[in-house]
Amino acid sequence: EKGHVNIYRYKQVYGVAVRPAVYLDERDVARIQSGRSVALELPAGKHVFRSTDSQSRIELELSAGHEYYIRIEIMNGKGRVVLVPPEQGAAEFGEMKPADAKMINDKTLLAPDFVPSKAGK
Repeated sequence: EKGHVNIYRYKQVYGVAVRPAVYLDERDVARIQSGRSVALELPAGKHVFRSTDSQSRIELELSAGHEYYIRIEIMNGKGRVVLVPPEQGAAEFGEMKPADAKMINDKTLLAPDFVPSKAGK
C-alpha cells in the first residue's frame, strides 16, 4: 500500500553549508546536506514535494510498490526539487551517504531499510 521516495543531493563544494528543507505535503520532513540522502515510505496517492524554493514543486501520484527519485539542487542558495528517472536516480542515490539523524525531522516517514548516519560519520 506504500510507495518509496528517495531524496538526495549531490556532493558539491558550492552551497555545502546550505541544508535545504524537504517538505512533504507542507510538512518539514528533513534537511538535506551536501552528498546525503533520505528514503521515505509513504501511503499511495497524491503527494506534493518541495524544498526551500517555493516555486519549485513536484506533485506525485505514488503507486504502491514503486520507487521514485527526487534530487535537490541548489540554485541561488535555495533548494529546488527535480524528479529523476528511476534508472538514473537509482545510480545517483546509491552514491550518497544517509542523512545525519539530527537532520531528520519526521522519523515516522522513513523507509524501514533506511538508517540515518550518526553525526559526523
